[in-house]
Amino acid sequence: MKRLSILSLIVFIFFVGCATKKQIVVPPLLQERLERLQKENEALINEKKEWQEKEETLRRKNKGLEAKIVDLEKENEDLVKDIEENRVKSEKALQRLKEENERIKNDLERYIKEGKVEIKEEKRGLKITLIDKVLFDTGQAIIKEDGVQILNKVAEIIKRHEDREVVIEGHTDSVPICNWKYPSNWELSTRRATEVLKFFINKHGISPLRLQATGYGEYRPIATNETEEGRKKNRRVEIILLPADYLREVTTLQ
Repeated sequence: MKRLSILSLIVFIFFVGCATKKQIVVPPLLQERLERLQKENEALINEKKEWQEKEETLRRKNKGLEAKIVDLEKENEDLVKDIEENRVKSEKALQRLKEENERIKNDLERYIKEGKVEIKEEKRGLKITLIDKVLFDTGQAIIKEDGVQILNKVAEIIKRHEDREVVIEGHTDSVPICNWKYPSNWELSTRRATEVLKFFINKHGISPLRLQATGYGEYRPIATNETEEGRKKNRRVEIILLPADYLREVTTLQ
């Protein structure tokens, strides 16, 4: 009976051992597949890690972009505010300029009605045109009495608007001139503009720093030189009141 029990135990251990050996023995194909899956799993784990790192990088970039968007929105608000403020300032400045120019027209209304003066608003400023027969005799650059009266009025206007510079331009028709004083229309037109400038300085004490004079001869006509009427319009002196510095940029954009 004792021997039978021992024999049974031996047989049991044998079969268990066999069963254990069968469990750990893996076929080559299965082993190869297992290793391949393990490698694929490792690759997926690494890929997941990379994507997580990229996600974190994108998250940080997104935060940076959100901060920039906030800054840009603030800048845009400030810009819109500045534009609106500049618009209001420009409108006020232009309104002030128009009112000033209207007062100047009223001051010279008498001479405008008499046909001695013309006034026109241009981009560069308010242009006061005096026909040459009012200021000068033919071929001469000595200011006549009628011209003195008009220039006195213009000088008062210039003195009243101390923030505006003044350009004086002399023009002639195309009829040649040649004498010992003025070899050409260049010299005549320049001398006439200079005489007006000197009148403002010497008779009215206007600062030379505000004044400039130029002569264009017959090269900037406003009418045809083929007719007497056209030549009459071309013989002129123009006095341009430039806008004040704070208005110059605004009027240039108009």
